[in-house]
Amino acid sequence: MILIISKVFALLFATIVISKGVVDYKNKNESLTMTVFWIATWLAITTVAFFPSIVDSAIALAGGSRTGLGTVLGIAIIFVLFISYRIYAKANRIEKQVNQLAKILALKDIKERK
Repeated sequence: MILIISKVFALLFATIVISKGVVDYKNKNESLTMTVFWIATWLAITTVAFFPSIVDSAIALAGGSRTGLGTVLGIAIIFVLFISYRIYAKANRIEKQVNQLAKILALKDIKERK
């Protein structure tokens, strides 16, 4: 049951982030580098969610044998990455607005001095 929840959780957040990233890139609110980074990150997360044997293999290579805790931690990591993306996107948007405002005020100041 928890695996189904993690798959739905990962797919939902990945869909939101990837679609938002593409829209932001098309609107020139996001760079190509960051768009590709977030798409690759969320595709990797979704891949691991749908093929948890990848995690099992990594845990086995590290010498462990239990994946129950790994699944719970995986869900937590997905959530943290989603929140990180949302904070990044908001900060990036605010930075662009501040830069635009600074340009407008600078031009206004130049016009007033003439």
